[in-house]
Amino acid sequence: MQQLDSRGHEMSTASGAAAEAFNAGMSGFVNWRTDAMANLDAAIAADSGFALPMLTKGWILQTGRTAAFRPLIKSLLADAAPLMGNAN
Repeated sequence: MQQLDSRGHEMSTASGAAAEAFNAGMSGFVNWRTDAMANLDAAIAADSGFALPMLTKGWILQTGRTAAFRPLIKSLLADAAPLMGNAN
């Protein structure tokens, strides 16, 4: 079954648990909650082939504007890249 994000957009996961965790992570981020990263990690754990939480986590880390996060960001992007297919 196709999963939707909180705005009704289709996501590239069939896992309800991954979709739910991703939506919780995004909600946590936009509402300045401390659980955003843990929920994105849960989404990745629920579906290791779901690139969106990896990319989102990298984007959130990038907003920290510190070189200390660079290795983790590069790793997240490298993990997500083969999962992107023909995504624009």
